[in-house]
Amino acid sequence: MTDPLLRITDLAVSYRSRSGRRTAVDGVSLELGRGEVLALVGESGSGKTTIGQSVIGLLAPGGRIVIYGPFMRGGDLTSDGDIAFHASLQSENPAIGYKDDFDIMDLLQQAGLDMAQVVEMPANNLALIAEKPKT
Repeated sequence: MTDPLLRITDLAVSYRSRSGRRTAVDGVSLELGRGEVLALVGESGSGKTTIGQSVIGLLAPGGRIVIYGPFMRGGDLTSDGDIAFHASLQSENPAIGYKDDFDIMDLLQQAGLDMAQVVEMPANNLALIAEKPKT
């Protein structure tokens, strides 16, 4: 890759807690080139949200982030396939499963982004597009 749009090298993030410092992410490196897509996949608590929040902090004014996937819609699963898959995920680990679209939009807005668009996608997925304000 000659000139990446995004390069993160050895990202480390820790949080203060009552019991001391807790490392959420340590040693994460990635590059993203023009026209490429990056997917963060991992178990609950693996640092996906922390990495995402770090990337959001790097967005230039007018920069956009797209979060794509299956979501609950206002707390409801909308197809039999989604209901069955969500149940199978939660039977393995109650902490994982589909996230609610409004909860994700709230997180994006709490990070200082404006919701630009919500796009219905194939296979009952959504693309949530948020933008960093230009001012």
